[in-house]
Amino acid sequence: FIEEQAEFIQENGKIVKTIGTVQDVTESKTIHFELEQSESRLKEAQHVAQIGSFEYDLIQEKVLWSDELYKIYERDKKRFTPSRDSFYNEVVHPDSREAVIAKVDEAIKRKSRNLDYIHKTLMPSGKEKWFRALIKIKYDKNNKATILNGTSQDITELYLTRLDLEKSEIRLQK
Repeated sequence: FIEEQAEFIQENGKIVKTIGTVQDVTESKTIHFELEQSESRLKEAQHVAQIGSFEYDLIQEKVLWSDELYKIYERDKKRFTPSRDSFYNEVVHPDSREAVIAKVDEAIKRKSRNLDYIHKTLMPSGKEKWFRALIKIKYDKNNKATILNGTSQDITELYLTRLDLEKSEIRLQK
């Protein structure tokens, strides 16, 4: 790929000089194309697995969600702004809220690097779903938590099937 730029200098309506550059941008275009392909594959994998990703910057108090996370939590990207408070108060089901907050806070207090938990979610439609969160916690040189990078996967079907199996086992044991 070649990128050209030119400037024409005119005197009395006639071009008297041309100044220009020609640059090979093949490497840049190739890298850009490969990045787009990689992002496309990541989005497709998240969609197939019903898994979304997030990053929570604890210092800046900024939360970023992947497009798939908005979809699986049934939130409108234009109307819902992810934050610590909106997640705990609008996404996490009241039955799970205290436990989730305690697990995250305790993991940070203990300087854990990994966190894995299951929580119930209340969808805007009123439907309840179950999600598994896997989180990597990053710390700065002073051992202060700075970033939570994680995923959340819709495990509703698997979780409800497990509960049904446990109930069946209890009935069989009686």
